[in-house]
Amino acid sequence: MTMQFIFKNKINVKQMITKCTILVPFRANSDQAFRKEQLEIFILRMREFLEYKEYVYEIYILEQDNENCFNKGLLLNIGFLECVKDNSYFVINNVDLFPKKECFDLIDFGPVGDDELKDLHGYSGGLGGVTIINSKTFIKANGYPNNFLQWGYEDTALYNRCKSLGIKIDRTNHNKVMEEINHSRNTSKNAENGMKMRRDNPQKNGLCNIKKSDVLDSAPEYPDTVFYTFKLDKVEGNLFYTKINFLEK
Repeated sequence: MTMQFIFKNKINVKQMITKCTILVPFRANSDQAFRKEQLEIFILRMREFLEYKEYVYEIYILEQDNENCFNKGLLLNIGFLECVKDNSYFVINNVDLFPKKECFDLIDFGPVGDDELKDLHGYSGGLGGVTIINSKTFIKANGYPNNFLQWGYEDTALYNRCKSLGIKIDRTNHNKVMEEINHSRNTSKNAENGMKMRRDNPQKNGLCNIKKSDVLDSAPEYPDTVFYTFKLDKVEGNLFYTKINFLEK
């Protein structure tokens, strides 16, 4: 699946740039309006860290631009697909997590090898709070499932995928070097997501069945394909604000 995906999408792995590319899933509507303030804090603190470490970096804010249930896994899959042609590795980072100032020297946001990843923060049985993974490894796992809604279990599904493939997970300083902003979580879909996780089919649900569409309303309806639109909304130096819409399955 990996080489077929690379060939189909004309990805030249040898020409990928070694640049720290950070993907941040985001939405701040209704009961999640507090995320706007979190985003401001995140950008300030993350830039401070990245510039202290002298990384060549880009930050992509992947904002869900519809009223569907929040879909973190799908946003990250889409963000990856939009950036993968130019980048060799990615940092998956929640908007409420950023490096502690006193730990800057302990944190490594540098590239990782094939079939390994770094997990800096999150649940022991999940991947996605702050996770560093290279492009080929993410493709090998087929990314996240596309159908987990609200909060919960998409990180567990990626963890299970990586473990089943024998991908090494480095948890040096896990849950010790990142600062987290306390907040409420919408767990209304937890039970449903748990059932989806137990039925997860990594070969058919992920990067392989997402397709970009110029006009979402006119996208043909294929039951196993998720269509999306991607818009670069605003650029501030190496900070990219994007708007993502998709047809909910």
